[in-house]
Amino acid sequence: MHLKTISLMALLVLSAASSTWATQPIRMTGLFAALPHEQQVEITLDGKLDEPHWQRAELMDLPFEIFPGENTPADRATEAYLFYSHDALYVGIRASDPEPQRLRASYRQRDEIDNQDQIRIHLDSFNEQRSAYQLRVNAIGIQADEIISSSGLEDPDWNGIWYSEGRITEQGYEVEVKIPFTTLGFDNSKQAQQWGVFITRFTGYGDFAVYGSSPWEQTGQCEECDYPKLELHEPINASSGYRVTPYVVAGRSRTRDLAQGGDWSDKTDTDAGVDLVWKLGSDSAVTVTANPDFSQVDADTIQFDLNERFALQYPEKRAFFLEDQRYFNSFFPVLYTRNINAPDWGLKYTGRFGDHTLGSFVVDDYTTSFILPGRDSSELVEYAAASTNGVLSYRNNVSDKLRFGSLSTLRKADDYHSAATGFNVLYRPWEGHTFAAEVYHSDTQNPELLQQEYGLQGTQKGHAAHLYHSYQTRELSFTNRVRNIADGFRADLGVLNQVGVWDSVSETEYRIYADRDTWWNRVEFELEYERVDDLDFNRLSDEAQLKVAVDAVKQRELGMFAETGHELYEGVEYALNGSGVWGGGKVLDSLHINSFMGRFERINYDNPLSGTGTYSTGDVEIDWSPGAHWEVAAMIDLGRFEVDGGELYRTRLVQARVRYNFSAHQQLQLWAQRAETEQNPALYVDAVEAHSRQLLTQLRYRYQFNAYSSLVAGITSVAGTRPASRALVSEQEGVFVKLSYAFE
Repeated sequence: MHLKTISLMALLVLSAASSTWATQPIRMTGLFAALPHEQQVEITLDGKLDEPHWQRAELMDLPFEIFPGENTPADRATEAYLFYSHDALYVGIRASDPEPQRLRASYRQRDEIDNQDQIRIHLDSFNEQRSAYQLRVNAIGIQADEIISSSGLEDPDWNGIWYSEGRITEQGYEVEVKIPFTTLGFDNSKQAQQWGVFITRFTGYGDFAVYGSSPWEQTGQCEECDYPKLELHEPINASSGYRVTPYVVAGRSRTRDLAQGGDWSDKTDTDAGVDLVWKLGSDSAVTVTANPDFSQVDADTIQFDLNERFALQYPEKRAFFLEDQRYFNSFFPVLYTRNINAPDWGLKYTGRFGDHTLGSFVVDDYTTSFILPGRDSSELVEYAAASTNGVLSYRNNVSDKLRFGSLSTLRKADDYHSAATGFNVLYRPWEGHTFAAEVYHSDTQNPELLQQEYGLQGTQKGHAAHLYHSYQTRELSFTNRVRNIADGFRADLGVLNQVGVWDSVSETEYRIYADRDTWWNRVEFELEYERVDDLDFNRLSDEAQLKVAVDAVKQRELGMFAETGHELYEGVEYALNGSGVWGGGKVLDSLHINSFMGRFERINYDNPLSGTGTYSTGDVEIDWSPGAHWEVAAMIDLGRFEVDGGELYRTRLVQARVRYNFSAHQQLQLWAQRAETEQNPALYVDAVEAHSRQLLTQLRYRYQFNAYSSLVAGITSVAGTRPASRALVSEQEGVFVKLSYAFE
């Protein structure tokens, strides 16, 4: 298990608490509240609730502290005002604060307002009690949004076009929000709408607290089930419409081969394309893309591929795949869109029909790359042939307790194809219990070239099954998962690293909550056991891990863990142990620091004859916001692997970012990343480079018009080392500009 990200655990715990909702003041009677309707709306979004519409709006107080307190009286007043017109929902916020000069609200890039004073608006617009839109806005109007769910339908990368402005006042802050109905999905067949609505307020300075418009009970898993209802009696408009987003990218670069000592090679690139989104009402859409924009202006974080058995993975950042990705979610990893490199065209459909949802897309690719799994290891394979790739997903929400569906993937290129088809079911029979099951079958035809190079059979077929159960109460939760994956199973559009195994995981968590006005909020104990067996139930590996985490006041956290296990590699079983600590949080209102240190016994996969070694790792992350416009972030990550013969390798990764935000839309950023590796060639079976360094830098300007429109320009450079040299030498330099704009 990779534990480097464990330093973020307490932040995730806070995020989990921050993603919990409840009911509301008008809802405490259990009745529906009718939302006021305005025929003509004339509002200037400026963060001032001074128009007459706000005086006629529905008032919703936030009288409860729901974290760390549990439905205790809020120590500061927050008022929400709501009304709607035929084409938009309007929300106004007046938040009182005892120290408005300390409010944490700075200009940030969209979706980057964590640790700031903010309001969160939760909208279950289908009133299905399974998922909700979450629109977040800080005290000066900077936006973030996602779709949240307690039933596996979340979409953290969802972006909507909505409008907000905010301002800090002498009494606190005020925010105005306009949410066009074309941004939201809902059942347009109903004349009168019933939506679940819940509003929370998060504090950004001092002791962390969350206030809610209604009480929240920390039991069960279906937070959306408790949303109170607001009624919209008048018809609302989300008719068919179009969003056309053309883009153009231009760049000039030069490169040279440091290993061969070649001269500079110049290259000029220009590209253009267009995305067309056709909304077929409020709950379905067709996306057609010609020469789609798959460029990335933000580089991937470097990962060290040293002493690893399985292929590395990177997060998806491309808009075509991120949009409506919740339609394709699965417990089993059969879909990993980073396997698709650079399509020339793409077609996608997503839609809902009552209790039924359907999602599909087809894209081409100039090449075919996939992760080839095995029992002991996996590797990334690239087959030099253009491919066509398709995905089809279906779900039927039978009731609020039962859902079933299917997911199919297909890749086809010349004499190669790989298809996987599966069925899934999710069932919640009782409070706090969730059961899920998935079954897949795959059929792969390997071309002769891959048969020879990787020793594959011409045809591979196999099955995979996944069973899952979880139970959660306020203090206690259990999670159990079992997977059975046949030798011949392939998921070439997914990220499957190991086949021919039984893989089971059992996890138990116990939480203790503090009384109010103590230095800590919650202590969490977690015991996890994972075991992997071959298909004859012979142990290949196992690991038991005990973790203890403490959530403290002022967004601080501290934790430690210990683990022990076994791993079979090339016929030899090794005993492996490890331990680590993490901690951090808010040092000042404007400064957050988190760190992690760990020490593990690992197998020396590069030379297993030497047995195991000791891997030591540590990292520090810093996030500083000195004022409303500046951001400074840095990260240092160190690693070292020692074996009997000495130090096998040492790694260093340093990242730094300085960003100046001129306004809510405009920013200038300087970013740098340096990676360094030192290896001892005498301890390797194959020849390796003793020293390796790389430095990536980028100066970037961005103007963000809205969620789908931006102008980005920048200068980039990459420096590396020549063989047998430690000196950094430039090997790639370039400039680029990218413009995209959405017309509706």
